Amino acid sequence: METTTILLPTGELSEPARPLALRKDSLAGAVVGIIDNALWRSMAVAADELSRLLVDRAGAAGAVVRTSGPMHGADPEQYQREMEAFHAEVDAVISGLGN
Repeated sequence: METTTILLPTGELSEPARPLALRKDSLAGAVVGIIDNALWRSMAVAADELSRLLVDRAGAAGAVVRTSGPMHGADPEQYQREMEAFHAEVDAVISGLGN
């Protein structure tokens, strides 16, 4: 009889090195920011669909997509200013899609 071993790609469960950001109880009425790091060619399509779903299904007031681009680290001070301005526009942010 053969044995099949299945490996699950899950990490170890441990406390995060620093506290996670607080989660909102609801996205209803919130403006949600979406970060596009320009590394995924279809992100514009995904962001458009996600924006629509946030409004239609979660009751968000809207979504703002910000493209940081692959050169976001070229001028850290400018990037910091841009992210602070973005933060002022939104109530919550989606910064990764797990790709």
